[in-house]
Amino acid sequence: VGGVWPRARLLKLTVNVTFSSFVSAMSTEELWKLIPSDGDVQTQTRNLFLSAVKTQSHVHRVFFNGVSADSLVSSINSGFNYQDFATAYVAQAIARVTSYKFDSTVNGNAAKDYIDGQIRSSSWNSNALNLLELLFTRLEPSFQTYMNDKSNWAKKFAAVITSKPWLSINVAADIAKADPSDPLVRKVNFALLKIHLLDDSYVQSVTKAFQEHAPGFVPYWNNYDYIRYGFAPDDIIGDVQNAINVEHSEFPPYGGSAWMVYHGTAVRNFVNSCCPGMNLATGKQPDNEQVKTIFSCFTKGTQITLASGMQLPIEQVTAGTKILAHGGDISTVTEEDVQNHAPDGHYTFGINEDEPFFAPSHPFWTTDGWKCLFPAPATEENPHINFKQLQIGDIVFRIVPNTDTLVYKPVRIRKISMKRVDCPFTFHGLHLDGARSYHANGYVVAANYPVLTEKRIKESFQKLSEEEQLKVSDGLRSMAPELNKLFGGWLEQSLTKLGITSDIKQESQLV
Repeated sequence: VGGVWPRARLLKLTVNVTFSSFVSAMSTEELWKLIPSDGDVQTQTRNLFLSAVKTQSHVHRVFFNGVSADSLVSSINSGFNYQDFATAYVAQAIARVTSYKFDSTVNGNAAKDYIDGQIRSSSWNSNALNLLELLFTRLEPSFQTYMNDKSNWAKKFAAVITSKPWLSINVAADIAKADPSDPLVRKVNFALLKIHLLDDSYVQSVTKAFQEHAPGFVPYWNNYDYIRYGFAPDDIIGDVQNAINVEHSEFPPYGGSAWMVYHGTAVRNFVNSCCPGMNLATGKQPDNEQVKTIFSCFTKGTQITLASGMQLPIEQVTAGTKILAHGGDISTVTEEDVQNHAPDGHYTFGINEDEPFFAPSHPFWTTDGWKCLFPAPATEENPHINFKQLQIGDIVFRIVPNTDTLVYKPVRIRKISMKRVDCPFTFHGLHLDGARSYHANGYVVAANYPVLTEKRIKESFQKLSEEEQLKVSDGLRSMAPELNKLFGGWLEQSLTKLGITSDIKQESQLV
């Protein structure tokens, strides 16, 4: 009409053309041609298989917690033992990781034998077929259109490909002699697979027609390794190594002077709980426990308040610097360079919203005296001070900034944060002449540094057994010249005064 098509008629024509194209594309000939490439089949079935393996709960939470399950995993129904396979697959990789001697905890050869045995089993190929069944419409999306009318297309397709004229044109009579990888062999087997997916009741009659046309032909579509993939431990060794590297710390109770650090605790638990039932565990335990010494002092950059009221990073404070001590006293930094080195890393702690800056055994001044998170190491260095445990609810004191006089603000501890620092790491402290306290990031803290006194020597010596006292006495006596060079005559005089290198030596000569 004047060259102008009514909108309704144009829309109807468009729909009819599209529908006609769709219908014409659907045919038994096109259905025959729907064959995914061998590479796609292998890649997709392998990926789905590995997704099912890695998302088994007992290995997923330890080794593959970043892996999301393929949407098809929940539909797998092959009867294959994915749980045991996952155990052996991971165990084989653990046997290759020497960190903390985890390789000694599992039998890698036994794990490999289990995997190889599964690949050779009948359940392997039936599982591979189940994966391909689930994947087929993903590999060939247009196949879904035939699945929407399965019975009808199964009937049509079976009728066409079993007819003698069609077979004589499309299937060679000597196909039985061809290699399984031959394109025609693949087409025939995938034709049977498609019949199976559309309506399995036609598979037997179609197979019979193929075998009558080509005597000796044996279909492999339902008994074939579509995965065809070697499960090398190197493929997941990075995941296993990462799981072993996970560090877990257990701090000691009140009075402890060291804490335990564990690596790969979840991996150890996996080996101990999942591997023995499959005879994959050796019974040996990993060397994944380490004793960590608890240090005092502060991290680099901690601000120290000088006598002038200015602040300076602790690592820049030098001998002779005047330091503001608790209550306004003044102390002088000595030439003693106080550093605690943590070669394997350590933990730092912070109060409330502060970035962690102090080591766990450094004492803070509170309303109840000197306290630190772990008093035992502080007490060992300064036994004359009664250190208590610092905890949530305690009140510490911090300088109020920008005031003309020294003013403290009571700070109630609401939380104590913790941060892992990489190795090697150095904590810095101060050795002072004068008042044994200073201010770190504004907090009143003790100059926690060991002081050697006659009282301390005597008390420590008395803790030894008589035999141990004799050994120490003899050793110190023989080292007297060297000790005098190191410390001067005062140390020998103190030892003699206390009877450590004289009276006890004489007693030992009388025995």
